[in-house]
Amino acid sequence: MVCLSLFRIINDQIMEVEANNFTACNLAQKLVCLEDIEGGKFVVVYASAESATDKRFLQSLKKNTTFSSSLVACVVDESHTVKT
Repeated sequence: MVCLSLFRIINDQIMEVEANNFTACNLAQKLVCLEDIEGGKFVVVYASAESATDKRFLQSLKKNTTFSSSLVACVVDESHTVKT
């Protein structure tokens, strides 16, 4: 999972990942359809700090082991946007 603050960068990165034959999505656009993320459909998940800390996503991460067990890393770019 990669956390970025600019949607334009996220969209550019998704296109780059897909050009290399991997699946990727923007979590902010997929929050309404978490089943795809939970089911492991995407190899790379991009997110803003807000969507990565969204209550629905965090609950999904806790209850669904398919995604959480395959999560290798969470990379935070623009980490100053994450409230601790």
